[in-house]
Amino acid sequence: DFISARTIARTYGIAIQKDLEEFKRIYPNAGTLIPKNKIGRRNIYADNDNKQMLSKQVINDVFLPFVRKNNLIKNSDKPVIYWIEPADVKSDTIKIRLYDSLEIDPMFVDNRRKNTEIEVTLTTKFKEKNQPIPLIFIFNDTTIRCFIETIDDDGETQTEELTINFDAK
Repeated sequence: DFISARTIARTYGIAIQKDLEEFKRIYPNAGTLIPKNKIGRRNIYADNDNKQMLSKQVINDVFLPFVRKNNLIKNSDKPVIYWIEPADVKSDTIKIRLYDSLEIDPMFVDNRRKNTEIEVTLTTKFKEKNQPIPLIFIFNDTTIRCFIETIDDDGETQTEELTINFDAK
């Protein structure tokens, strides 16, 4: 017998930095929800010429789910693609950290099980482009595959991959 669909037993997601102002627009009462130790800064380019830098307040370790507990996942489902904001222009690497939770909608990654992480080197050419970073999630049988795409200094696409097994009901 072939199983073509599974119900997810946990919520799976990644840790991200979220723009503080955007977070407050989504959650108007956010002032009481955000621990002070989660607030930080990220430097980004404010223009297309990459000459003017802007420092934005961000919230660290926000849980961004890409599949939620009790969702039905089919082998024929299309990949889930998220475009995350550019990394801090002063960073040479980014860490992609995958977590799971028994909650349907966790807010932060604190006290969640970290399944795996990968550190991706960001080239000068990639940082100059100041573009969102695509994360592609593919569900296959009981495996989640996550692909991270950047470009090298020659302009060629670089792909890194994470793989974890997920819990099904």
